[in-house]
Amino acid sequence: MKDIEIAKKYLEEENLTLSVVKNGELIYKSREKGIKPIYILATEMKEIAKGASLADKVIGKGAALLCRYMNIKEVYGELMSETGIHVLE
Repeated sequence: MKDIEIAKKYLEEENLTLSVVKNGELIYKSREKGIKPIYILATEMKEIAKGASLADKVIGKGAALLCRYMNIKEVYGELMSETGIHVLE
């Protein structure tokens, strides 16, 4: 199973707002709402998150920019803004 599929599975099964998977292992998860969880990931775990797959409930422009900053490999959002999609492309 691909990392992004595992991240999506954690997001749904554990009712998370954010899950990050790298090399088949969950490296970060959160139930907090808003931009805070992805901001913490970007500021405290940037190198660990590099190349990981991220699943989030909502991806807006700010979250998408943080994903690019961390060099996240794949991103899934249950809800994504058009600007967020554009940033990720």
